[in-house]
Amino acid sequence: MSRIHRPSITRYVDANGRRCTKSTPGARKISEKSKTYWGVYRDAEGIERWVALSTDKTAAQAMLADKVKAALNTEAGLRSRFDDHLAKPLKKHLADYRKVQEARKRSPVHIDNSIRWTEEALNGCRIVWWRDLSVSSVEMWLSGEIAADRGLATLNHVIESIKAFLNWLVADGRAPSNPLQGLGKYNADTDRRRVRRALTTDELSRLFDVTVKSSTIVSGFDGPTREILYRAAAYTGLRASELASLTEGSFDFAGGTVSISAKSTKNRKTADLPLHVDFAARLQAWLEARRRAAPTLTLKPATAKLWPGGWAEKRRGASMLRMDLEAAGIAHAGDDGERVDFHALRTTFVTQLARAGVSLVDAQKLARHSTPQLTAKSYTKLTLHDLAGSVSKLPNAEAKAAAKTGTDDKPVTPAADLVARLVARPPATDCHNSGQSAETADGKKKQAGDRKLQSPAMLSRSEPECPRQDLNLHECYLTRPSTKNANKTFQQNSHKNKAYSFCMTLTNPLTQST
Repeated sequence: MSRIHRPSITRYVDANGRRCTKSTPGARKISEKSKTYWGVYRDAEGIERWVALSTDKTAAQAMLADKVKAALNTEAGLRSRFDDHLAKPLKKHLADYRKVQEARKRSPVHIDNSIRWTEEALNGCRIVWWRDLSVSSVEMWLSGEIAADRGLATLNHVIESIKAFLNWLVADGRAPSNPLQGLGKYNADTDRRRVRRALTTDELSRLFDVTVKSSTIVSGFDGPTREILYRAAAYTGLRASELASLTEGSFDFAGGTVSISAKSTKNRKTADLPLHVDFAARLQAWLEARRRAAPTLTLKPATAKLWPGGWAEKRRGASMLRMDLEAAGIAHAGDDGERVDFHALRTTFVTQLARAGVSLVDAQKLARHSTPQLTAKSYTKLTLHDLAGSVSKLPNAEAKAAAKTGTDDKPVTPAADLVARLVARPPATDCHNSGQSAETADGKKKQAGDRKLQSPAMLSRSEPECPRQDLNLHECYLTRPSTKNANKTFQQNSHKNKAYSFCMTLTNPLTQST
C-alpha cells in the first residue's frame, strides 16, 4: 500500500535559536513536521521505498502515483529499461559524461571545450529533460546564433559536441536513440573567421635569423631556444602540445627519428616521425650548447622537457611567435584575413611538402591526419607563384604537332617513312641479278641471266654494285621483283634459307620488335 506523509524532524538549537549538535551546552530539542511530503511504496521487486516528493500535497500524490504505476509496469514487463535514466535531468548525465572522458585520459582542453559547448546548447535551447530534445528546437537556437554573427565553424563544434554526448547516452544504455541524429553541420567554408597561411621559404629564413639573435626572454625562452622551437614546428609539423612534451630522449639521432608518446598526441597514438637532416644537426648543436651554458640545468637531461612551462597549455605560442614575426618584418595578419599563429607552422610544414612534390598520401601520413581531404584542403596553402610553376610543366602542343604528319595525326616512325617512300617510287630493277630481263613483243619474258641466291655476306659485298645508289641494303631487299626462282633455290639450299631469314629478321627495320 502506498501513502504520503510528512515525517517529523528533530533538531537541536542553542540559546540563540541557531542549529547545533545534541552535545552542545544548552542545546534544546525541537520536533516539527517536514515541509516536504514523502512517499512510501513497494517497487517491482517488493522492496519498500521512501522517496521525497513535493511540498504541495496534490503534486506529491500525483508523483507517488507515477512511481506506483512505473513499478506495476516494470513488474508486468511493460516498462522500458531507459525510463529511470530518462527521468534524470540531462545535466546529471553530462556530469557523468565528463567523468568518463577524464577516465579515458582525453585531453583536458578537449573535455572542457566539449562540455562547455554542450552546456551552451542545452541552456540556449532551454533543454532540461530528455523529452525536450528535438532537431527543430536546436535549429531555431542555431539560427539565432547565426543572426548574432556567430561563426559557423564554432557552431559546428557545438553540434558535434552535443551529438557526441547524446551518442554516449545511447552507447551506455541510458537512451534508446539520438534524437539529434539528423541535425547536420554548416558549410564553414562560406564563413571562415580564422584562416591560416603558410610562410614562404624566405620568410622562414628571416624568422630564424632574427629570432636566434634576439635577447628578449618570452615565456622563459631566450632567442636561440625559440628559434629551435620554431624550426622543430616547421620541420616536423608537431603541434604545440606535442612539442611541449618532447625531451632529449624523444630523439633518436642515429636513426633520424623523433617519438611522441600516446598521451601527448591528439589521437592518443604513439607517433614516430623522420627528422630532416639539417634540422637534426642544428638540434644536436643546440643541445650541446645548452649543456655547456648550464651544466647543472638538470640531473636527468634525457627526461627533462626541452621547452617546459605552460606556454602550450595556456596558448602563449601565438603571442610569442607574433613578437618575433614583427621583429623579422613579417605581418602576422593580412588584409585578406589570413593570419600566422603558432599552428601556422604546422600548415607551413604540410605546404612545404607539397612544394617539394611529396605525394598527398605521404603528406597525410607525416601530418597524421585522419583523411587526405583535411591535408589537401586545410593545410596545403599553395600560392599563385607555386601554381604557376605547376602550369609551366604542361607539355608544348606545338612541339608535339611538329613531330606528326598526315591526316591521321599519328607520329611518323622510320619504318612508316620507308614504306611511304617506296610506294611513291616507280618499280625498281632487281639489284641482286647478274643479268637483266626484257619483255618480248608477244608478252613473254626471257631470262637474261640466272638469278643467283646470295647470302647476307654476299649481299653486303654486292651492295656497292647496286644501280640504285639511293637505296640501302634493306630497301634493295624490299624492292626486288618476284622471288619465284629464288624460292626454288631456297628449297635447294634450306640451310642457307634459314640463316638468311634469321639475319633479315634482325636487320630489317620493318620486322624489328618494338
